[in-house]
Amino acid sequence: MKMRHVYILWLLLGCGLCGGCGGFFEEKSQNLFYVTDLSDLDELLVGEVYISTTGFPYTTSSASTLVNLIRQTDRYFPWIHLLDDDAEEFAAGEESDATRNWVRRNTLAAHRWQAVPFLDKDGLPMTDYNWPSTYRRIAVVNSILEQLGDMGADEPEEALRVEGEARFMRAFYYFWLVNLYAQPYAAATAEEEPGVPLKLSPDVEDNGFARASVAEVYRQIREDLERAAVCLRGRAPERPVRASAEAAHLLLSRVALYSEDYEGAIAHADSVIGAGRFSLLDLNGWEDGTSFTREDSPETVFTQGGYIMGMIHTDDYVTTSRNSPRANAYTSSPDLMRTYDSRDLRRDVFFLAPHFDKSKWRCLKSRSETAIISDYMLMRHAEAYLNKAEAQAIAGDEAGAKATLQELRARRFPAGQAPDIAASGEELVNFVRDERRRELCFEGHRWFDLRRYAVNSRYPFSKEIRHVAYEFQAGGEYAAVGEYVLRPYAEDRAAYVFPIPEDEIVINHGSLAQNAARPDREMTRY
Repeated sequence: MKMRHVYILWLLLGCGLCGGCGGFFEEKSQNLFYVTDLSDLDELLVGEVYISTTGFPYTTSSASTLVNLIRQTDRYFPWIHLLDDDAEEFAAGEESDATRNWVRRNTLAAHRWQAVPFLDKDGLPMTDYNWPSTYRRIAVVNSILEQLGDMGADEPEEALRVEGEARFMRAFYYFWLVNLYAQPYAAATAEEEPGVPLKLSPDVEDNGFARASVAEVYRQIREDLERAAVCLRGRAPERPVRASAEAAHLLLSRVALYSEDYEGAIAHADSVIGAGRFSLLDLNGWEDGTSFTREDSPETVFTQGGYIMGMIHTDDYVTTSRNSPRANAYTSSPDLMRTYDSRDLRRDVFFLAPHFDKSKWRCLKSRSETAIISDYMLMRHAEAYLNKAEAQAIAGDEAGAKATLQELRARRFPAGQAPDIAASGEELVNFVRDERRRELCFEGHRWFDLRRYAVNSRYPFSKEIRHVAYEFQAGGEYAAVGEYVLRPYAEDRAAYVFPIPEDEIVINHGSLAQNAARPDREMTRY
């Protein structure tokens, strides 16, 4: 093995995206890792590339146990469930030192689409660690891929697996980065629209990085995923916490759908459906109180990262001292709940009503106090049907879209009671999109979906989103006092993208262009 690789790996674990190491060097430099064989590279995948499945599971205990955990933004994307039209604030009862620290108070800036989205309960900036920590994982992948050339000859099959997993994860992380920090893929402008920097080599450089176009980033994602699907073909990991060919095809189907490649979206979805390794859960005969999402589900294609809905949709409780109901978190929006047919079994399987206000619905698809499964980085078999149906509907295969969608819906309604789909044209496309919303709510899809719908060249869709605002009143309890409004995409474009962390702009010597400034947003009072 080339000794250069050892020290490059050390530097990559210690530094940020490029250039100055600063605090990253100090934080990680003790993790010198001497790589000698493929098993060492595999350990790097597990320890430094994949995100561990830790988090905040369903619990009936008080939400006050979650004080300040929202600050762990290097491990979680706690605001991804709070940006769209599925989430709504929910505050009630007394205010105390404990309730002021609950998740709602530390995420309001993001939920209300403020110019600076990362502010804590006191209005002080919180560091957005997601950009540097994601690039740090990509840096490890780059080093793994380069070193494979030196040590893969003796174990070619094992080397293929390691390569496949590494490429899948690099694509997965670039997919998140480009959809958080860049404008959505629009066919007419993707070649010119700034995306995110593409760092594909383990070499440490000090000249700064410019942003590749959105189209370039998408091409790299597809190239990595296509290679991953080849490398991982025929391999079934023991647990879905490792990448597989089906996971690569499912993400390829999503990426193709986002970039309006409808033939590709259908073909890759069919690769997942036709593989026979996964199946749709039938909600008929569902045992109340059990988890819909779980690692051993036949729908779980891939999972990593924590379950954060147990923190976002925390339980409320009644104080014993004053018999006062108290809540300070988020809930499912009435707009989302109205989309479900009264016969739809998902209302009872996905949602729980809090104790004292039965109009507020908690979405907790995992209801285990011990088994952790991700929500925002979970990939389920149902998505393959939804990707395929949307692509079919937009491409004009209306009969195919309806048949694909009914395969899913037959398992979401009482046997034989899934309503027929009479829609056609744009109405059918919107029906499929609504079905996607109902099925994949609070799994990290809706915000990205709203962005891409807005720039779709055939059936664009955008909407105004209103988020209710609560304030503590002099009378001694919270009350809804107004709304924050996110205008349709064409009128509020800057707010649909997160700012790149300013530290990264400085480190890159000005070569990394910042996104357009997000506007300040005032509350419209009732």
